[in-house]
Amino acid sequence: MNSDSLSRRDFIKRSGVMGAGVAAAQMLPLRFLQAQPVPDIPNPLAQYPNRDWEKLYRDQYAYDDWFSWVCAPNDTHNCR
Repeated sequence: MNSDSLSRRDFIKRSGVMGAGVAAAQMLPLRFLQAQPVPDIPNPLAQYPNRDWEKLYRDQYAYDDWFSWVCAPNDTHNCR
């Protein structure tokens, strides 16, 4: 008998193990596979917890009397 061949006894053992694994997998509560309901929020911006960053974002390029560095990766000396 060739060492690469699968005997009938090994085939039946492996089939039983695979069948038991498939049956056990059917019983597991796989919540990540189920679609979760989306909460109904009429205005998501009103529910947003912290909106202080928006003022900083809007005023980033507003000119005032203090100096800040704004350098980005691959910047070609456009720092201000």
